[in-house]
Amino acid sequence: MKTSQRALAGLGRIFISLIFILVGIASLFYWDLTQSELMGALANWEIKTGHIEKVSGFFNAISSMIVVLMVVGIVLQVVGGILLFLGMKVRLGAFLLLIYMIPATTIYYHFWFLEGHALALSFALFLKNLAIIGGLLVVFAVGNGRFTLVKNVHIINDPPQEEGND
Repeated sequence: MKTSQRALAGLGRIFISLIFILVGIASLFYWDLTQSELMGALANWEIKTGHIEKVSGFFNAISSMIVVLMVVGIVLQVVGGILLFLGMKVRLGAFLLLIYMIPATTIYYHFWFLEGHALALSFALFLKNLAIIGGLLVVFAVGNGRFTLVKNVHIINDPPQEEGND
């Protein structure tokens, strides 16, 4: 990988990381709003699927764990985002963010239950999240591309990549 390619890959990784770091931190400052949005999203799922007996029980169980889900989600976003931003253990960072993104995308952007403008908006946001997931998969596949903001910290950096395998 050429120097310019490594720099662009690093810049792209930093851009991906910012949304997770900033939204994760904002979720702490706007805890009640974050909690309300999550409860609303889960309530929408329950309205559409609650008639299925096992699904209804699942949502009752999940609803009692809202705070735990929020804390786990915030930790995944902030820690994964910081790892990507700094170029430290970027595969782990991408993996943590994928663990967050896949269920969050499904929970919040359930366009298949909607109609009209709400369907169009939810579908666009779903596709945006799929694009972010795609970017995270690329980061997971290629690692830090040898561009990191933290140098010579072998305990936390991805192992060096062989020439020609970039």
